[in-house]
Amino acid sequence: MLELTQQDGFVFYQKPNSDIIYFLSGKWEKFDVSTKSNVEGFIVSNANKSITYFLKGEPRIITTDCNIKLNYTTKPFVELKKNEYLRKAELFIEACTKDVRKVILSRIKKHRVIKGDIFQTYINLCKKYNHSFNYLFNIPNEGSWMGATPEILIEGSTEKYTTVALAGSKGLDTINWKEKELDEQQFVTNYIKEKLESASINHQFNSTPETVTAGNIAHLKTTFNIQTNKKPLELANLLHPTPAICGLPQKEAQDYILKNEGYNREFYTGFLGLVNNSKSNLFVNLRCMQLFKDEYWIYVGGGITTNSNPINEWEETELKAQTLLNILD
Repeated sequence: MLELTQQDGFVFYQKPNSDIIYFLSGKWEKFDVSTKSNVEGFIVSNANKSITYFLKGEPRIITTDCNIKLNYTTKPFVELKKNEYLRKAELFIEACTKDVRKVILSRIKKHRVIKGDIFQTYINLCKKYNHSFNYLFNIPNEGSWMGATPEILIEGSTEKYTTVALAGSKGLDTINWKEKELDEQQFVTNYIKEKLESASINHQFNSTPETVTAGNIAHLKTTFNIQTNKKPLELANLLHPTPAICGLPQKEAQDYILKNEGYNREFYTGFLGLVNNSKSNLFVNLRCMQLFKDEYWIYVGGGITTNSNPINEWEETELKAQTLLNILD
């Protein structure tokens, strides 16, 4: 049996639509993703790309059980209550009538650890959400995270890459796309198109978004096919963060989030995955949670526009939290 503690640097990962779980261990190395694009390994970058790590080595397929012991102490943090969230959502909606067109409001939902078998929880997540990029990583002194993210940032190889505009969220029993969700989707599509054009990168995309499902949630999705000789991390740095996880205009939305959201997102809405100079499987870090000894912190959010309704936004975050709560419960 493989034995791991919080002093060990490691990552488990499972690619979408695969049953194979890979394992990589060693020392995480920090680098500046805005200036260095030739690293190879597993990448983890935080929400504003100020902290990025990579772990290099030869992944191996995991076929045995694993015992993971983490003793990270829960940090002081008060979970946002519903009425407080609704007040904050009103402020974010008001901001969309002034300085921004769209801005993401997120929050943390705490879950008490009942059963502490971290690896089995990860295995359950991989089985239930086979369509997602599923990971479990530990960076000593930075923390341990687990997630099942459906959103591609940069995927592909040999000058043929894919990215997606993924926005709008509905429960599977209420798929009725309205102006609010269609606008959200168009914001992201236009942003990616403009970014690629600004760098003179050839691309094609479907003009009408398709409806896709991820777990218990439906999204609107536009797929971009990209032809370029740029390195994957150059593309990632160009596109991230998109309006799907930040807002528009980008700088104004980022500044508003930092000033008003009320907490540090850390690796939530960052990106992670595999990369080398000519190939990548990079995903936006959504549907994720941070692991502590006694609690799991689930990170959830949604896009705020002038057409948003605070109650609906709260219910959307509750729905998104169920992705991981279904595993923990």
